[in-house]
Amino acid sequence: MFNGMINYAIVYVLITSIIGGLYFKYSQTTIANLEKNNAELNLANEISNNTIDSLKEDVTRANKVIKSTNEKLAKIRKQNQLLIQKQNKHNLTELSIKKPKLVEKVINNATENVNRCFEILSGSPLTDKELSATTDKEFNSECPFLRKLQ
Repeated sequence: MFNGMINYAIVYVLITSIIGGLYFKYSQTTIANLEKNNAELNLANEISNNTIDSLKEDVTRANKVIKSTNEKLAKIRKQNQLLIQKQNKHNLTELSIKKPKLVEKVINNATENVNRCFEILSGSPLTDKELSATTDKEFNSECPFLRKLQ
């Protein structure tokens, strides 16, 4: 009977050792998987935070560009109002009947200047004459305000 108990005790110790060993191995594998998943989550979190920071910077830059563009647009609108007021002071029909050559020359020069205004607004580099201008009228009589925007 004592031998039977020793056999049961040995079997019990063996089974317990095997189960304990398997549980330990399972635990180590689980811990390794959790550590790997944690590392991947940390990397994903870091990438997400970097992306958010980058997007915030982009929004800040975009807001600066929008603000600058709106300020320039407000100046252009103000200048347009001044040009409209100038135009309303003159009767071009009557003047063109009396002095057609003069009106043609003035309109052609103004058209050339206005076209240059569009070129400047579209990003064309300034000419040497425009860069050396000391007054707004020397810069361009149709859009002198662009001199201040450069």
